[in-house]
Amino acid sequence: MNCNNFEHLYESLLVDDTYLGNLKPDGLVGEWRRDNQNVAHWCVPKKSPTDNIKRLTLSAIGSVSNAALNMAPLGAYKGMRNNFSLIRTRRTAMLNEPAAQSSFRLDQDWSNVVKNLNDIVEKATLENVELLYNDSPNGINQSETTRSFKFGSPVFVERPPGVPSNSHTAIRPYILPSEVDLKDWKDILDKYNRTDINVFDLDGNRVPDDDVQDRLKDATVLVSFTLRLWKFKERATNVCADIFSVIILYQSTIEPPTAPFHSKFINSSSSAHLCQVSSPKNQMMPNLLANPVNGLRTLPS
Repeated sequence: MNCNNFEHLYESLLVDDTYLGNLKPDGLVGEWRRDNQNVAHWCVPKKSPTDNIKRLTLSAIGSVSNAALNMAPLGAYKGMRNNFSLIRTRRTAMLNEPAAQSSFRLDQDWSNVVKNLNDIVEKATLENVELLYNDSPNGINQSETTRSFKFGSPVFVERPPGVPSNSHTAIRPYILPSEVDLKDWKDILDKYNRTDINVFDLDGNRVPDDDVQDRLKDATVLVSFTLRLWKFKERATNVCADIFSVIILYQSTIEPPTAPFHSKFINSSSSAHLCQVSSPKNQMMPNLLANPVNGLRTLPS
């Protein structure tokens, strides 16, 4: 790896409070806040009871696991099967410890990523959690520093009134021909849009949705994500890492790029990133350098 490619990135991350690879001697910035659906979000600490929920966007660098990569346009869908909920389909991947590099301590940072993520979850529950970890049946209190975690995004979002449909161009072509006339698919085509994932290369070029699966193979990435947590009745506690953006740093099968890291992704003056709780939207590239509010960077409205 050419050190120049990552110098700006890494220096910026070292002063970014939301990069989980940093030690947090003064504790984690944030708190769990519940919305009107009783779902908890990791948020900016409120200053008054009437403050709106503002979700903190965390970040981590890791290697994508090819064995658990479901980032095709319709996620893990390969045909209808028992207990497969189309509406709840997600595009997901597992983030593993990054390989050691001669000039950076990304692999050493991973133990901080795991510890900080565990600490955030433990602020809400000490119970075993599902969905987040690859070893979730064993609970969150393991001491291993190399455990993986899952990040993802919903495939479908309910289409609000007045929003154009993309279902016949972004969903229908990927449905198996034998299933197009099934009621479940007809309901989705009538009422839902497919979401896009914000995946970019180092130059800020958006990766087309059809190419995301292949481009993430053997890739080391910077993932920015939000966290939400919920539990229904006596069921297990669920924690999800929802993608805000993914930046492909390099792929092990491709020589690392020589261009400097593009400054529009990370700004060393930022102390945190946040976004408002809202329904998922199809977005172009997020403007992470929008005007900061109290030192926190927000999504454009």
